[in-house]
Amino acid sequence: MKRLPITRQPIDLAELRQSVARLVALLERTGLLPVYSTPASVTDWSDIFKISRDTMGAILADGTIRAKRLGRQKWMIDLRDIPLLHRHRFEPK
Repeated sequence: MKRLPITRQPIDLAELRQSVARLVALLERTGLLPVYSTPASVTDWSDIFKISRDTMGAILADGTIRAKRLGRQKWMIDLRDIPLLHRHRFEPK
């Protein structure tokens, strides 16, 4: 395997930040990059989805709904999985 020559060119950090920001914006628009809600408890999410707290906890734990756990009690859910009626309450600011 041939190695490519390494060139020592300075990196323009402002240009790199702009490129990353454009890429993230493109991924968010296409739906490829998940956008997560503000954190809420399992009880809050069970009220939104109109199911019991235990069922909501099981759904979050097994990955049926795309979510990230924050600490012991808070969860952030992918905005695409939140019902449209309630989505505006959980959009990140």
